[in-house]
Amino acid sequence: MDQATLELLEFDRIREVLKSYCVSGLGKDKCDKLVPETDARRIVLALAETTESLIIVGAGGQPLQGLHDVREALSTAEKGAVLSPKDLLRIADMLRGAAKFKKLMRSKTEEMPLLSAYSESIADMPGLAEAIEASIEGDQVSDHADDELRKVRREIKQTEAKIEQRLHSILNSLSPRDAAQDGFVTVKNGRWVIPVKASSRGKVPGTVVAASSSGQTVFIEPAAVQPLMDRLVTLRAQEEELVYQVLCALTALVVDRVTDIRITMEAMATCDFIFAKGRYSMAISGVAPEITVNGPLRLEGARHPLLGRDAVPVDIRVGDGYRTLLITGPNTGGKTVVLKTTGLLVAMAQSGLHIPVKPGSTMPVFQAVFADIGDRQSLEQSLSTFSSHMKNIADILRKAGQGSLVLLDEIGTGTDPREGAALAAAVLDFLYRKGCVTLATTHYGDLKAYSEGHPGFVNGSMEFDEETLKPLYKLVIGQPGQSQGLIIAKRLGLMEEEVQAAEDYVRSMSGGDIPREAAPKPSAPPSPPKAEVVRLALPTGTASEPVPEIPREKTFLVGDSVFVRTVKERGIVAKEPDERGNVIVLVRGRRISVHRKRLKLLVKREDLYPGEDYDLNIVLMSKKDRKLMKTMSKRHTDEVRVIEPDPEPR
Repeated sequence: MDQATLELLEFDRIREVLKSYCVSGLGKDKCDKLVPETDARRIVLALAETTESLIIVGAGGQPLQGLHDVREALSTAEKGAVLSPKDLLRIADMLRGAAKFKKLMRSKTEEMPLLSAYSESIADMPGLAEAIEASIEGDQVSDHADDELRKVRREIKQTEAKIEQRLHSILNSLSPRDAAQDGFVTVKNGRWVIPVKASSRGKVPGTVVAASSSGQTVFIEPAAVQPLMDRLVTLRAQEEELVYQVLCALTALVVDRVTDIRITMEAMATCDFIFAKGRYSMAISGVAPEITVNGPLRLEGARHPLLGRDAVPVDIRVGDGYRTLLITGPNTGGKTVVLKTTGLLVAMAQSGLHIPVKPGSTMPVFQAVFADIGDRQSLEQSLSTFSSHMKNIADILRKAGQGSLVLLDEIGTGTDPREGAALAAAVLDFLYRKGCVTLATTHYGDLKAYSEGHPGFVNGSMEFDEETLKPLYKLVIGQPGQSQGLIIAKRLGLMEEEVQAAEDYVRSMSGGDIPREAAPKPSAPPSPPKAEVVRLALPTGTASEPVPEIPREKTFLVGDSVFVRTVKERGIVAKEPDERGNVIVLVRGRRISVHRKRLKLLVKREDLYPGEDYDLNIVLMSKKDRKLMKTMSKRHTDEVRVIEPDPEPR
């Protein structure tokens, strides 16, 4: 998935939040590597794992204990180096924690089949953990690790006691003039010594081992304890050799099971990552959306996960008969947040994360997500706002295709409104023809009109409170919005006369932003891939639900009784939809052109007229025209022609 888009959607912040719920560095490493998947089965499995983890974390449990990162220690051991007591204890601690986790998961096999499968890859190594714990105590090899080691250490203690006793005797025999003030037996540089005034150093035969910082006191190892000191050095060397042998033996045991230890550590790390997803799901009140292939995108009550309590739930739907949603509304009305929320929730769900939506929300699998949101211009490249957006959009047009989600904020902005709106219409139609699902925001009025006449486009708007001048952050699909500039100006004190003049001017503008001859002709919808049901052979408890197919677009037949929403009148279909979806409807004797999305079927023609042979001209033509048609059917008259009047656009 496009890395620049993930950064723009702040997916990296989701990773950081997720890391805070891990208990180990190993789990955090997996969070850093988290990216959206594009395989439906992997996505469903990852979501099911997150759902399973709630069984334990929802009860406040912490099933993972002793999960240490021992990768470096294992590599060191494989290279022939001897492991330290600290490294060995960390390995033993991890093995103990893994054994407890495996036991717990075996008791929850039916409830948590996926996580139980991970635990089954944990090897049973009780002997290794016991051997390490029996030989290591604290940060050193225990006396119980070896009988010979225990004997040597006992003799070391006895020898040190004799040395200390002899030194006290020598120190007490010194006169106050020779002994240093506060004299005591101590150890300097590994040697047992007594403090003597520097001026009296000759009074005590022996070796000067150290001196005080002032130089007035020297620390002497008396010659009288030299034989005992030599014995102590020998014993220390023996102890060091025996400790090394114990550590070598334990390291060899680790190397013998290094593969099993790595597999165990990986399984534990994966479970730490999954449990972190569960804790994050609880924090945002997330749910697993239903995953479809080529189905619609329906996010009910969607909230931006990084906005916390400030997030206003919004319903986002696209794919039910249309693939392009054009959102309009005032600035700061929440249009951009809708785009970012959509993109981020798609990325999260395809990464196996629960998302903050209502249960029953559905989501197709997008092969890529592209976004041009906000001002991403480069000051170094001296790009204008318009140039920056066009550079990004050009890159998107090259890369996007069937199965892509495209998010475009204020498309076409930054240049002449007429050209910008025309360019925006062309871009949106191009993306539609490529099979993309597109959400775009705009202020251009004629772009909204263009969307009205496009068979695969639907307008949407952000609601606005005209009394308080505050946005309501609610998305209404199927209804174009206004930028509310005139309303805001009026509320803020602009004179009524100026506001009325502005309103008259808006109504008088015939061409809007896109000249009719410059507007791209809406494309006929390409044949969409058939919506498929995602069926996965999951373990017990994770069966996937069937996915309904996308409903087909409305069709109308000549003679159908319909309700025309634009004029709030009943009418009769006089001509079936053309390639642009426009239908000719007879309303109160007038023929008007209405897009089929603005019609509601009331009565089908077969239920309205008596028999299949009924002459619909009786309904659709005036008495005068019917008489003329009958006359012309009998004989040809050069002077008489029937010309169908142009319908009135609605």
